[in-house]
Amino acid sequence: MNFVSNIGGAWDDLIGGFKRYPLWRFMADRELKLRYARSFLGPLWITLTMGFWVAGLTLLYGGLFGAPLREVAPFITLGVIAWNFLTAVMMEGCGSFLNAKGYLMQSRMPLTTFVWLVFYRNLLVLGHNMTIFVLMIFIFQLWPNVNWLWALAGWPIMFVASFGFAMLLSVTAVRFRDVTPLINSVMTVGFFLTPVMWRPADLMKNQFIATYNPFAHLIEVFREPLLGQAPSHYSLIFALVTALILFIAGMIAIATSRKNIMFWL
Repeated sequence: MNFVSNIGGAWDDLIGGFKRYPLWRFMADRELKLRYARSFLGPLWITLTMGFWVAGLTLLYGGLFGAPLREVAPFITLGVIAWNFLTAVMMEGCGSFLNAKGYLMQSRMPLTTFVWLVFYRNLLVLGHNMTIFVLMIFIFQLWPNVNWLWALAGWPIMFVASFGFAMLLSVTAVRFRDVTPLINSVMTVGFFLTPVMWRPADLMKNQFIATYNPFAHLIEVFREPLLGQAPSHYSLIFALVTALILFIAGMIAIATSRKNIMFWL
């Protein structure tokens, strides 16, 4: 009965945090503007930085695999954009409560307000970065087809998974301060073990690296629709199960730790 009550409290916290939309929207917009204060290009640097990064990786891996630029450039671009979003939400999720210590100590606010802040801020960055792919649509004539509709299923799955992970990490990183450097190390290595720049078919052996990698499937359901291809049913199911597990785990973490967060801070 107590557990059910805690879950109900976590759900109320989640909804209450969402209802603070004007606050976390204002904070996210302000933080992005302050990050590029006194800069001539301002937030446009987000897009330019990603553009330089994608261009370098495309030239490198395009030369290594010998694939046509029309195939390599959009594939790597969407892969890097998706990976950057997932990594940023996770890493910033680790510090969502720690960075909001001043707010939490001075007022009673739903804890998830600051998880929504992290998610929304990186959603804005994702929107900036997607302008690079919009340019590629015209450059390489990647006109939309019916498979683009799969994004209506794939994108929400990736968003739910990232939000759930952020909730889980926001709690565990407060309780155990080693979590943040651990996640940073895991994601650094994971970048090379996830098909961000290479295709699973390129693996001559050790296919399990892609088959059982949840990040691989989350990226696939985000990327494949925009490349004009339907994601595999296996990836859709794997990504959906991953998203549900992460969201439930995040809710349980909030439910069981809400009353202790202030002491851990």
